[in-house]
Amino acid sequence: MKVKVIFFILLNIIFTISGNAQSQLYYWSAGEKQYLYTDRSSIIISPKPNENIDLLRGNIQTHIQSQDVSKLHSGKLLLIRTNEDVSDIETIKRSNSAIGAAAFGLKLHRSGPSMYLTGEILLQLRKETVIDNILSLIKSEYDSYESRKHNTYKIKVVNWDNILDIANKIYESNLVTYCHPNFIAPIQKHQVVTPTDELYPQQYYLNQANNIDINAPQAWGLSRGINNVRVAVIDDGVEAHEDMNGRVLLGFTPSDPNGQGAPTNNLPPPNLLEIGHGQACAGIIAATHDNVGIAGISPCSQIIPINIFNDWIPVFDFFGNIIGIQWQEDALDIRDAIDWAWDDGEADVISNSWGYNTVNPQDNDPNAPGFIPNFDEIIFAINRARTQGRGGLGSVVVFSSGNFHQQFNGVTFPANVNGVITVGAINQNGNIWNYSSRGPEMDLVAPSGNLNLQGDVTTTDRMNGNGYEAGNYTDRFGGTSAAAPQVSGVAALMLSINPNLTETQVRTILQQTATDMGASGFDNTFGFGRLNAHAAIQAVMPTITSSSLAVCTNGTTFTLNNVPAGVTVTWTATPANLFQTSSGTLPTGVNTLILNAANNNVSGQGTITFTITTGCGNPVQLQTFAWVGLAQSLSFTASYNQSQGVMLSTPYVGGGATAMWSVNGTQHAGFDIFVQPLCIDYTNIPLEISLTVENQCDLKTVCTQYMLKCPPSPLLTNMGSCGGGGGGEEPEFHEESQYSVSPNPASRLVNVAVVPVSGSIKTNVSPSGKTKNTVTIQSIVLTDMNGQVKYSSEFLNEPEKVQIDISHLMKGIYILKISNRNYIESHRIVVE
Repeated sequence: MKVKVIFFILLNIIFTISGNAQSQLYYWSAGEKQYLYTDRSSIIISPKPNENIDLLRGNIQTHIQSQDVSKLHSGKLLLIRTNEDVSDIETIKRSNSAIGAAAFGLKLHRSGPSMYLTGEILLQLRKETVIDNILSLIKSEYDSYESRKHNTYKIKVVNWDNILDIANKIYESNLVTYCHPNFIAPIQKHQVVTPTDELYPQQYYLNQANNIDINAPQAWGLSRGINNVRVAVIDDGVEAHEDMNGRVLLGFTPSDPNGQGAPTNNLPPPNLLEIGHGQACAGIIAATHDNVGIAGISPCSQIIPINIFNDWIPVFDFFGNIIGIQWQEDALDIRDAIDWAWDDGEADVISNSWGYNTVNPQDNDPNAPGFIPNFDEIIFAINRARTQGRGGLGSVVVFSSGNFHQQFNGVTFPANVNGVITVGAINQNGNIWNYSSRGPEMDLVAPSGNLNLQGDVTTTDRMNGNGYEAGNYTDRFGGTSAAAPQVSGVAALMLSINPNLTETQVRTILQQTATDMGASGFDNTFGFGRLNAHAAIQAVMPTITSSSLAVCTNGTTFTLNNVPAGVTVTWTATPANLFQTSSGTLPTGVNTLILNAANNNVSGQGTITFTITTGCGNPVQLQTFAWVGLAQSLSFTASYNQSQGVMLSTPYVGGGATAMWSVNGTQHAGFDIFVQPLCIDYTNIPLEISLTVENQCDLKTVCTQYMLKCPPSPLLTNMGSCGGGGGGEEPEFHEESQYSVSPNPASRLVNVAVVPVSGSIKTNVSPSGKTKNTVTIQSIVLTDMNGQVKYSSEFLNEPEKVQIDISHLMKGIYILKISNRNYIESHRIVVE
C-alpha cells in the first residue's frame, strides 16, 4: 500500500511541474473545433494482441490503486478510474507488459462526463478522394483500416498518443467530409425509469377530460392504420409481448452479432437498474387494440428493436459506494445502429428516447449553454436515414429533447441535429415539466409523467417480471422518453395511411397541425405545440376527386387519391335508383371509378362511399357527394322587402348548376337575388319572372307572373304561369329574417333558431291576412361558394332550433339555406 501511495505522489509531482504545459486539445465535428480537457483520473487501456483481458484486469486491480476497473467496447478495452489524478500515462503503460496502449479520459467541460479513445478514427471520404490519399497522408501512423458502407472508413492507429493530431490532420486536409476519433461516451435514457383495452382509461396522454392530450381516439375514428409500418426503437432492447401480437421483429445489437436487438444479458445488478425502457417506448407506439393491456397509437406497426445499451460502468458516491451505473457506447456502434435501422431494417420511423450525457448534474444552471458532445459519425448517419431511407422518401427520425433543463439550457445531442423531430414533455395540466430540455431545436411536446420511476404513464413492461414491475405493464413511466414515442406512433400512423409522404412532409404536417401552446406560434419551450394526432391523420387521409360536378349518363370518373398498395377498395353509390350501378369492388391497383346516371330523367343528390380494407385495423370509409342527373324540378319563391325589393330564391341543385333569372326581360344570375322595383307610390307593378337552371347534364326553365300591389301595404301575388292559366304556389310575405344563425363567424358549432316576435314564435302570413302554420325548420342545406353540398338534413319533427357541426370544414365562406315549406332564407356564414 505504501508503494502505491509513493507511486502516485511522484506522478503528481511530475504533473505539477509539467502538466499545464500541454496545448489545448480538440477534434473536429459539425465543422467546428470541439475543445477537450484531459481527465487524469481515468485511463482507457487496450491489451496487446492475444493477451487475456480478464487476466490483465485482475492484475491491474491488484497492482494499481484504482476505484474501479471496468470492461468497455464490447469487452475489448479496460477503463481504470482512480481516486486521484495520474500525471504520467507512460508509467501506466510500463506497469504491465500486457498493456498495448493507454490514454487519459477526455472532457468537453472540466466538470462534465468523460469520453474515451478507442485507438480508432472514423471518416467519410469526399467523392473525389480514395482511401490511398489518406493512407499516404498519415503514412506509418496507421496500423490497419476497414472499409464500411456509405464511403466511410475506420482506421486503427499505431500510437494512441497521436490520435487527435492524426484525425485533425486528415480533416484539415480537405480530403474528407468528416473525421474524428471513435469516442466512447456516456449515453442516457431520457427517464429513470376509445379502445376497450383494460388499461386504456389510465392512458391520459391519449385522451382525458381537460383535453390536454394528443386526440388519439379522434384519430382512430379516421383510421387505426391501413398498411404495416416498421418502427425502429433504438434503446435497451425490445422483446415479444402479449400486447404486441407477434409484431416485434428480429433486430440488431451493434456490439453483439447474435443480440438481434433483445435486452442485454450483460445486466447491471437489479438493485442498480432494471431493463425495460425500450419495451415501454414500444408499447406506447404499437400495443394492440385487443381488450388486453394498453392501446398503442399505431396498433398495426411492426417494432424493430435495436439495442445500444450494453456497456456500463458503476457510479460511486463520495465514500466509494456504488450508487448507480453509467452507460457507455462508442460513436461507431451508434452510427451502425442508425444505419442498420433505415438500411437493413427498412424502418419507416426511427424512435429515440435517449441522448448523450451533457454536464455533471452537480453543476446545475438552467441558463448555462451546456457542453454537448457532437460526433459527425452520428450526424451523418442521421442525415442518411432522413434522405436515403424508405427508398429515398426518407425515414422519420424522432428524438426526445432530454431531461436536463435544470442543469443547462438547450436540448441534448443528437436531439439538436437539424431535421430530427425533437420532443419535450408537458404534464397533465399542459405545463412544461421542469426537467424537459428546451431550445430553438424544439418541434413538439406531448403529455408525460415525472422521472425516477415516479411517472404516471401506463405502458408495456417486459413480461414475467423481467422489467420494472412484477407484471407485464408499468404505470410509472415518464420523462421525455414517454413523449417521443407518442410522436413516433403518430408518424407511423400517418405513413400507414399515406406511405408516399416524404420525411419532410411528415415533419411539416406534425408541426403545422400541432395545438399551439405558450406564446403564439413557435417558441423554444413548446416548439410548434402539443402533438395533435387527429389533425395530423386528417391531413394525410386519402381524398376523392371527380372529373365532373354532376353524374350524367355519359359517365363521371371518381378518383381515390393516395391509396396504399395491397388494399381492397369497395364502393357504394346511394340512393341506388339514381345510378346505373350502385356497388362494387375496384380491381387491384385501380383507384378510379366511373359512375353513370340511371337514365335521362333522374334527378337528385347522391352519396359515393369508398371503403378501404386491409388486415390492419378497422376499415377506412371515405365519402363524397355528387348531383346526379338533371336540374331538379324547378320551384322558386318570391317575397317582398320594402328596403331591398323583390327577393327571388331557388334551391341550389348541385352538379355545377347555374341559375339565370329574367324579370320583365332583365337578366340576373344567382340562386338568391334581389331585384327592383320598390313600392314608392300606389301603383300596381306586373312582373314576369322566368328561371332557367342548368347543370352539366341538362337545363330546365319555368316562368311565373306576379303582381306587386303597393297600397296600402305591399303585397306580392302569384298570377299564374306565363301565358295564362293561373296556378303556381302562393308566395309568403316576409319583411325580415325569420331565422337567426349564431355564432358567425364560427369554428365548431352553428345554432339555427326561429326568431321570436313579441314574445312568440313568428308565423307565416298569407296574402289574405290569414295566419298559416307556425314557422319551423324543415330542412337545412350548407354549400361552399362553388355550390358543393357540405351538409344537408331534413327535420320531420320541424324543430324551432337546430345545432349543426362545422368542425370538419375548411376555413372560408359558406351559404346556409334554411327551408320552411315554400320559404327559403339564405345566410352567409364564415368558418374560421
